[in-house]
Amino acid sequence: MEGTPEFRGFLAQLLGAMDSGNLLAVTSELTLLETLAKPLAENRGDLVLKYLEWIQPARGLDVIAVSRSILVKAATFRAKTRMKTPDAIHLATADSANCAAFLTNDKSIKGLEDSNIILLSEAVGL
Repeated sequence: MEGTPEFRGFLAQLLGAMDSGNLLAVTSELTLLETLAKPLAENRGDLVLKYLEWIQPARGLDVIAVSRSILVKAATFRAKTRMKTPDAIHLATADSANCAAFLTNDKSIKGLEDSNIILLSEAVGL
């Protein structure tokens, strides 16, 4: 997040909508693992604390546990598309929470007909 200046305005709007209660975002607890790994490896305690503060249940954000049913759904997605395990878990989490859309900047996440996958780069017009 800290390395993507072209997305800052769009992400600020999303965060504002979340803070005001106009948007409910959903993420998997897996997001915590993925965001903490690099700052921990680089001894960036400031970023570790920031991510720990941001990625927790709050107004406008549900953080969903990785449950058995999500893992089974993720396995189904992997079987259909051969997507990577973390991607399948994130998509299964969104599907389980009945999300209207799945926002990502990972171009490799695709292939599911019923999923409204929105690429961040396309949303900002890049």
